[in-house]
Amino acid sequence: TVTNSISMTARRLAFTLEAIQSLTPELEKMGCGVAIRVHGPGARTPHHLSLIRKNDSWSRAVVCDEPFVDPYRTYVSRIVTACRGNGVPCYTVDGSTTVPPRMKLRRKPNSEDWEGAPVKAWAWEKKTAEDRILQVKGAVLNGDLKAPTLDVRLPPDFFLAVSDVDGDSRAGEHPSNNLIRSLLPCSWLDPLTPSPSQRPWTTRELLSLNIKQWVMTWPGADTSVP
Repeated sequence: TVTNSISMTARRLAFTLEAIQSLTPELEKMGCGVAIRVHGPGARTPHHLSLIRKNDSWSRAVVCDEPFVDPYRTYVSRIVTACRGNGVPCYTVDGSTTVPPRMKLRRKPNSEDWEGAPVKAWAWEKKTAEDRILQVKGAVLNGDLKAPTLDVRLPPDFFLAVSDVDGDSRAGEHPSNNLIRSLLPCSWLDPLTPSPSQRPWTTRELLSLNIKQWVMTWPGADTSVP
């Protein structure tokens, strides 16, 4: 019998946040709006669902990871349900591999099970090595992952009020930016709101942290795994 709620290990949370640390500065340079929420005890306001439901003009599409174990599947199923209820396309992606298993596995006749799944991780790595080499070459040589230029570019720390971002000027912003901020939860606009529990981190807030130290203090992480 499980007596304690299942939570993400501090180790996994650190790996995830360190990956986000390395990615978000590049996203902001492109003009993407970046907001990083972390859920945990007392920090489960479902902003990710309310943004989907805000109105028909807010979410054009939702992309999320596709976990295969609980409680993470429950989190994703709620997102999918909210998207379906609001007519918003939802795409789930297996973020643990760049080669979708369906490319290599065969579905058993008259069954939901698949054939060809290796038992060991190294066997799957070997099975997909050629595909991953082609992906790397495509990204480096052909620019397959180069994103298009955005028509509407959001500034860094886009969801905080103008006067709260070290005096950064919002002059020259696209008119849509104020509309985007008006659609966000009010708590996101106040820098005094606790982050990342009640409002998201900005990229600069995330970059200021020593992640390995921070995760050991987060009440929503299991620190028993070294």
